[in-house]
Amino acid sequence: MSSGPDSTTQREHVRTHGSAGGGENVPGEQKSTGTAVLETGAAVMQSFKPINQINQHVCTWAMFHDNPSRCIETHHHVAAVNDDFFQCVVYDSDKKDARIVGVEYVVSEKLFHTLPDEEKKLWHSHFFEIRTGLWVLPGVPSAAERGLLPKMAKTYGKFWNTWQTDKHSLPLGVPALMTSPQEQAPVPADLVAARDKRYGISTQEKEEERRDFEPPEGGIHPLSDYWKTGKGFALELKEVELVKNK
Repeated sequence: MSSGPDSTTQREHVRTHGSAGGGENVPGEQKSTGTAVLETGAAVMQSFKPINQINQHVCTWAMFHDNPSRCIETHHHVAAVNDDFFQCVVYDSDKKDARIVGVEYVVSEKLFHTLPDEEKKLWHSHFFEIRTGLWVLPGVPSAAERGLLPKMAKTYGKFWNTWQTDKHSLPLGVPALMTSPQEQAPVPADLVAARDKRYGISTQEKEEERRDFEPPEGGIHPLSDYWKTGKGFALELKEVELVKNK
């Protein structure tokens, strides 16, 4: 299977299956009955229009842009703003107490080509992870996936990780730019096997079913997946003077 290496000992990764993902790993007192009652009351009186636009749950993996050998499982909850732009809230699992680990914006090939060249370097392609079966919609039959995913296979994403759950129990430090699995940065086979067992699916079978998926019409843009050049991006904080209003 092209999505995993022969040896998992050569790569740094975090196991996010089983008990690894979710709020039980977050420091703090258990939610009290009083808090739960107040939250229930507020929920009845408020609308959640932005959240209610979410209509897809994607399970896949992401790599850190400055260290593509560092891999985390991600659960994207996707809302389509229009046919060319999607926005995703990203969690570490699909549990009810899952931790928000970042946000990803997804654009069509058409919109991607309108971006400045320096901006394009921050984005990654989705073709490889979709075509090889790594990107799945849990609970959605393969036939239905085939109706949704060929279009997504031609998109590009920009994913900012805000909580490095593989290292910290709280969201510490600055955001990290992420990238997608690629042939040069595969997902360890044991993680793929654990995900498949959990959802009762076969990534290898999905890869076979998706062999006819096509990449973006212009091919994968050379400025996307920029880490393949041997250089990645990492954020650093810089203390600056405040802007003084006149």
